[in-house]
Amino acid sequence: MLSLEDVKNYIRVDVDEDDKLIENMMNSAYSYVRGAIDDFEIKCENDLFENKAEHIMLFLIAEWYDNRQYSRYEKYNEVSHIVTAMIQQIQLEDIN
Repeated sequence: MLSLEDVKNYIRVDVDEDDKLIENMMNSAYSYVRGAIDDFEIKCENDLFENKAEHIMLFLIAEWYDNRQYSRYEKYNEVSHIVTAMIQQIQLEDIN
């Protein structure tokens, strides 16, 4: 799956101070996507599926990292519609 280097490159982080935070976000994104998709581990045997799942995880991590400050705004209490649509699409995709 994703490496710390890949994620830091995607979210454009050059320093190491946030590595632990980013690793926690990586674990959370993996758990979120795995929990949202039936038979996730089996489907990840398909390279195309795995690439799409990694892209969703990158998107989640970037959103969480960019908005990591406390916010009262309601829009931060929901998962992005883009993420929801991407998860639905790969959940229903026939990988065989």
